[in-house]
Amino acid sequence: MRDRDLPLKNTRSRRKAPREKPAPKMPALTTAQKRELTGYFEDRVARLDIVETTKTPSGQILDWIDIYSQHPKRKIATPPPAPKIPTKRQRSRPTKKAHFELQEKGSKRGPDGTVPVLRTDPKKLHFNKTLEEFLSKHGHRTVTRYYDGYALEQPEIGGPHDYGATAESVNCQGGGRLHQSV
Repeated sequence: MRDRDLPLKNTRSRRKAPREKPAPKMPALTTAQKRELTGYFEDRVARLDIVETTKTPSGQILDWIDIYSQHPKRKIATPPPAPKIPTKRQRSRPTKKAHFELQEKGSKRGPDGTVPVLRTDPKKLHFNKTLEEFLSKHGHRTVTRYYDGYALEQPEIGGPHDYGATAESVNCQGGGRLHQSV
């Protein structure tokens, strides 16, 4: 058997990184919290000036609202110019543009001068987050952790992302060669 056929062995024992205790299970939402979450989405739909409602081929419900109803003073910014997207071939394959569901055949669009707003069905919500957590950027409470004396805001454990931090402090006053006498 040749050396390259032998399995690699790590002779040093591996030190386990310290882990935090697993996050405790979140308590179930109270009836009042569920009502608050459901009420938010019902109020949101009630505030919209819906011109027409359509359903996409995948079953999503879109409420089409007057474009000017998005701003209290009915002022809409001028849209940016359409980007120029190069369609060059990459590795002998043609580049394809992304298509959205409303661009597919069979998709019904709203009248001119309207924009689509996806309707959230409160009955289909999984009640595992409070309204504040649902509306937060990352969907979890934020906690402050301190690393080497610096505060770092991070989402609570159990979110879709893991965070790591490391640091090393070394006092290096130069380098040199070690000479040995034989």
